[in-house]
Amino acid sequence: MFDREWALAMVQRAIRTLDPADPSVKRFLPWITREMTVETRHQLAEERGMSDVAVKVSLHRLRKKFRHNIRALIAETLKDASEISEIDAELDYLIQALKT
Repeated sequence: MFDREWALAMVQRAIRTLDPADPSVKRFLPWITREMTVETRHQLAEERGMSDVAVKVSLHRLRKKFRHNIRALIAETLKDASEISEIDAELDYLIQALKT
């Protein structure tokens, strides 16, 4: 339970570090932590008045920023943040904690 709460807090912190002035944050924030099927992406594109490719690219960029932010937050918790393998291990642990 504690690990899940920690993981959720890290996700929320990473989300708060996204630029709220970025239009893609406002449009796609609910989708960055969810899997999206081709059908739902088409539907989202239609709802937003965008092409499917534009939605796909926007989501990719936003998820990339989110991943960068979450990795940076994880690195802050480690003694030796230069060790990529440690960051990867912590990120894997965070993902597993969210699944429980």
